[in-house]
Amino acid sequence: MSDRVAVVTGAGRGMGREVAQRLVARGLTVVVTDVDETAVRRTAADLGDKCVPVHHDVRDAVAHREVAARAFAPAVEACRIVPGALRGLAGVYGAAKAFMDQREAGII
Repeated sequence: MSDRVAVVTGAGRGMGREVAQRLVARGLTVVVTDVDETAVRRTAADLGDKCVPVHHDVRDAVAHREVAARAFAPAVEACRIVPGALRGLAGVYGAAKAFMDQREAGII
């Protein structure tokens, strides 16, 4: 799975952090996001260079663009990876749906 990228929201602590840790252990590059910038940077630092921290409030639909750009666009353009997973754990109902609605509409 080393050619895959995953996005885990709510990765600053708890279940999101645990999921990110397991994905890194499986060899994925993981974009970890959280509304708590300090916590998500700590997660990324603790998990190593396979983690990319992004400050992200899942309630902000426009912010999903930055997450998608940081996670997928550069690597897809270079044909280095295949987007593999989006795992929303931020605990805000509807956030993943908002992300997918934007993807289907071609916004991201």
